[in-house]
Amino acid sequence: MNNDIMNNDMINTTIKFIDSLYTSIDLPSRVFLTTCEFIDKCVTKYIDGKGKRLSKKERSNIEGECFKRIYFIVKKWYKDTYSEENLKFESMLLPGIVEIDNALFKLEIPIDFWGEFKNEETRWLHLPKKVLNQEDPFEWIVKPPNLTKKSLEERTSIKENIIFIANTMRAINSYFLCALLENKSRDTTKSILTTIEHCVNNILKLNVGLYRNALWNFHLCLEKALKILILQRGGKIKKIHSLKTLTEKANNISKVSVEESLIEVLPDANTAIQSRYEFEENPNLKNINLQQILTLYKNYMIALDNITKNLKCSLIRTEANIAFLLRKPPYLS
Repeated sequence: MNNDIMNNDMINTTIKFIDSLYTSIDLPSRVFLTTCEFIDKCVTKYIDGKGKRLSKKERSNIEGECFKRIYFIVKKWYKDTYSEENLKFESMLLPGIVEIDNALFKLEIPIDFWGEFKNEETRWLHLPKKVLNQEDPFEWIVKPPNLTKKSLEERTSIKENIIFIANTMRAINSYFLCALLENKSRDTTKSILTTIEHCVNNILKLNVGLYRNALWNFHLCLEKALKILILQRGGKIKKIHSLKTLTEKANNISKVSVEESLIEVLPDANTAIQSRYEFEENPNLKNINLQQILTLYKNYMIALDNITKNLKCSLIRTEANIAFLLRKPPYLS
């Protein structure tokens, strides 16, 4: 870029304008998006030192260097404007609960990746649906209790409970991530994961009113997931809350098999709806206790896992993980 054509003030003004287009997106993501938009709109041609336009092959070799340089300029603008601390991505963690000695502890389950070499040009990137052998689930307990005095049998039982929740949450997240979805449905999957964390936090507060609130929101998560599944498979949905009706509708679609038994053990739509209001009409909700809501929490997550695995996937899925095949860009060849 020639300073006579585009000086620093103009560059900064351009970046500021592009940034204003992404106000609804988190700051760390904006750096990359602004760089791409800047290159797309502002870089019109590539020339050599003599003013000659580069060939397609020569251009592919320099595009990577161009991106790196512009990304550096854009990121510097963001650091100067918003501070470096605000540009850090939050850790990718999934929520969970584990009960230890009649006390509840929050789990923060990492979303992990690992690479697998295929050849000089390509590499597999794996997103696990299950806990890996090299991982220590005890590290995911927020403010953990003293487990050193527990027997091997007790520690094994606690670990199994953590792994069960972790496997379920990782599978749900993976199915959502790789599903072929329209933008609106994609946004809904994000809201489902956010709602699950909200429910987990409510349960951890040990308040009966918040247990009821969690029940309704768990119900909504499954309702939304079923509607996403039906829409993705070409079906139509109505404004209904009945999980049973939605499950039957989903199962009428070819190659969809949601286990109805997992839905039948959950509270019906009327009970879930009542959980939002006063509870004189339903004494079972009024007296809901911790063990009941923990059981419901697990049952809802098992059912959600079962629903989401029916989503059409754009990637390769195995029992243990989802895989992306990445190819080296031409300018790194």
